[in-house]
Amino acid sequence: MSEFKPAFTYTMTWEDSNPSGEVTQDAGGRTRFGIAEVFNKDMPGDFWTAPTAQAILMAQSQYKRNYFDVHHLDLILNQEVCSYVFDCIVNPGASFIKQIQQSAVYVSGVQLVQDGIIGAKTLGAINDCAVVKLLSLIASHRKDHYQVNSSAVDLNGLYRRAEGWQLLVNSSSSIVSDPEIGM
Repeated sequence: MSEFKPAFTYTMTWEDSNPSGEVTQDAGGRTRFGIAEVFNKDMPGDFWTAPTAQAILMAQSQYKRNYFDVHHLDLILNQEVCSYVFDCIVNPGASFIKQIQQSAVYVSGVQLVQDGIIGAKTLGAINDCAVVKLLSLIASHRKDHYQVNSSAVDLNGLYRRAEGWQLLVNSSSSIVSDPEIGM
């Protein structure tokens, strides 16, 4: 069984590594600790102005409830796989789950309905996969996703986001080439 805290810590290395709690403005509206206002309308209004220590607890609660628990990520047996899947759900988003399913299907040979939900069969396929091979495939899908979407970023003036995507592309490349995965 995997735990939320290491997955959250891994994701924060990309979303707010300091953690400064700085509120930024991007295509998702106000964003703090990687939580974009447009996708998290249920965040309390004081989240955006609360002191960093209080706001990070609110962010943890949001991520656990709406990202980790919803997808039953605690049922993934390998913590590194769980942390990486969680990070993929946070960014690029829940729709990316379909590519996670495809990777699990390819590696394990289990036939899954491509419904975008991490259910019992998907979790079973993920848990039956060779860790390095599964993470390599997911990282490859993620790299492709960011490279395609980074080319459109300049049209939206989201240069800061493009730089962040490039860091994730580089991270995905290191996962693909790192046999120990070492997150």
